[in-house]
Amino acid sequence: RRFVESLGPQWAGLSLTMPLKRLVQPLLDTQSATALAVGSVNTVVLGDAGRAGHNTDVHGIVAALGEGGVGALAPGDSVVLGGGATAASAVAALAALGDPEPTVVVRSRERAGEVLSAGSRLGASPRLAGFDEVDGGLLAGCAAAVSTVPASGIDAVTALLDQAGPV
Repeated sequence: RRFVESLGPQWAGLSLTMPLKRLVQPLLDTQSATALAVGSVNTVVLGDAGRAGHNTDVHGIVAALGEGGVGALAPGDSVVLGGGATAASAVAALAALGDPEPTVVVRSRERAGEVLSAGSRLGASPRLAGFDEVDGGLLAGCAAAVSTVPASGIDAVTALLDQAGPV
């Protein structure tokens, strides 16, 4: 809080990662519609109008998937690994591509409430599953997968990829 409030006119903005994507929100004067819908901010623009929060993750995920050859998706075609702020952005991106029902695989169901709430605000209905409930077949059979799992959880992702084989 003190750092953000101390920023002077020499600052144009900030790029944020977790856990700051949600923590910065109460410090902002405005937020874009996308930031409000997904419940996270990764870019703060500082100016005469104050501190404005934006979420560029959704656009970035859509663009990256497009560059990877992913076009229109059907409901249930995709998987999100992880349940945090970036996972909520991934749900929004997949919904924009046509899948409002991705499977969201999480390490902790108790901590996945915000991604489910974001899905609801977006008109999406993500299906929740635990890493211990799925196998590599889930990844092998999907049209698109987005991992938002931090380095501390990479072992669970690696295990699923190993089970999936070449995808």
